[in-house]
Formats: sequence, C-alpha cells, structure tokens
Amino acid sequence: MKQGTIILLLILLSSCEKQKDSKPDTFEEDVLNEWQLEYRLISDDEDFVLSNCMKQSTLEFFEDGTFHKIIYEKNTDGDCIEVLNTSGSWEYFVAGDLSLSIDGETESMSAHIGDIPVSGNLETFVETSYGEYLRIFNATSSNYIISHYKKKDN
Repeated sequence: MKQGTIILLLILLSSCEKQKDSKPDTFEEDVLNEWQLEYRLISDDEDFVLSNCMKQSTLEFFEDGTFHKIIYEKNTDGDCIEVLNTSGSWEYFVAGDLSLSIDGETESMSAHIGDIPVSGNLETFVETSYGEYLRIFNATSSNYIISHYKKKDN
C-alpha cells in the first residue's frame, strides 16, 4: 500500500513539473504577445487623457527579437487615424531594462509584466508571472511616461 502511494505521488509530482515547465517563466517568454494600450500617465501633463482612439494602439513582441508598434490618434477632424505603424528589434538585458530599436535609433526603458491590484489604482503595479499587463516606464530629461498595455484578446 505504501509503495502504491509513493508511486502515485511521484507520478503526480512529475506531471506537475511538466505543466510548470510549459509555462513562461521569464520576461522574454511572457512578453511574446500583442498588447493594447490601456493607460498612460505623463508627468508634465496633468490634463492628459487617453482617448478611446489612442487605446487602439498596440505593441506586439515576437520570438525572433522583433516588435511591431501601431499608434492611433484623432486628427483635426476628430477622426481616429493610424499615425505610426513601425517595426524594429527589441532586447531585454537585466531585470527591467528593455531596449527598442527602430532604424538604428535605440530607446531604453524599464518594463515589467504583472497586474494592477483589484483596487483599480493604476499607479499600483504588482510584478507577476503571467500578468495581464505590460508596464513601460520611459524617462526623458524633462518628464516621464508610464504606459500600461493589456494583453490583447486574440
């Protein structure tokens, strides 16, 4: 009886390990999705409001080290139009250090994958595996921008 129980436990443990191994466990694996812009904070623009048009913007990362970015904004007639459609390469160095390169120009930023707590405070972000959000923090000499992208339902 004890041998049967031990064998059953070993089988259960090995099947759990197989399932665990199939899940992404690094930023590089977790980021391979299409992400849709959901929230943006600009430090020097208190009046900034992310429009529904801008929320159509997407950022998609591919396994081969490339990405595709599309940005939408309203034009002077109030129509939602695509204002940027570009591709480039991406690289993740150490915890939080993401680099996006387009046509030889490289932009470095901090990026994490996680979740926004149930309280809904978008300023609070909890880094987790399999998070639903990609948080990108980009600082310039004059301000900083925090963008939250949510995994796009495909």
